[in-house]
Amino acid sequence: MTDSSLAQCGNLARLAFFALLGLAGLSGCAAINIQDVDPDQLDIKVRLNQGASLSELDVFLTRGLWAQPVRMNGAQISVAYADGSTEALIASNQRGRYGLRSRDSGLITDLQVDTVGRQSLPLIAAVRISEDNSFDGQTFFKDDVITLNLTESAGDERYLIASGRCGNTDYRSAQKITDRATTLTVKLGDIMKRVNNAAEADLNGIIPITLTLEERYQPIWTPPFKIDKLAASDSVQFQLDTSGFRVRAEVRLQVGNSLMMQFQNQTWDTQFCL
Repeated sequence: MTDSSLAQCGNLARLAFFALLGLAGLSGCAAINIQDVDPDQLDIKVRLNQGASLSELDVFLTRGLWAQPVRMNGAQISVAYADGSTEALIASNQRGRYGLRSRDSGLITDLQVDTVGRQSLPLIAAVRISEDNSFDGQTFFKDDVITLNLTESAGDERYLIASGRCGNTDYRSAQKITDRATTLTVKLGDIMKRVNNAAEADLNGIIPITLTLEERYQPIWTPPFKIDKLAASDSVQFQLDTSGFRVRAEVRLQVGNSLMMQFQNQTWDTQFCL
């Protein structure tokens, strides 16, 4: 190979190296100020969950295909509540992420991003599981059946989310519900099977369980605003003792006439939870 060919190869290698460095910067290693972002390349993803006692809002700002994080650089993101009050979001440790946690159950109606504009949020109705379903401190078995009394459905989609804790780890499984009834019958054997499938283990012991009813909203927004998730939720908590129950090969759960969940039994290693 001639000297000129070697030099040409070296130049190509250097160009490839610097191109890779550029891609690394765009993929999240460095943030860019919002004032320097072309509006057509800006994405603003919104995640909101309004719980019974805590509302959580997260806003993620990125630029372009590589999701380069965008910082506000002195500009502000704020929300407006139904009573007319406003509150600013706080920057998190994650670049491009701004959030708000509020124990005030005020309804958030608008999101304002300085230099960009305002986005109206849907009227998210509160989700409540009746106080008659206060299971805190109670222990159930897998052959027990419980009934949840619910508020009327107002969202576009409804989910029942089961979460079980083993040691310091939570295992979570979400199931879409098409039934809009105000009562929900739940077989705890099915719930435990879902948690086991999420854990990929046969969890044994007294398992703390959280059942969450979540209603999600899917309005149509125009760029740069995008929906990550808009939801309202409420939860009940209890313990599930896994002893003294034989798991069948196949389990079916039917809620009303419109939901059928069928689980094929899996073979998992046993994991004891203390």
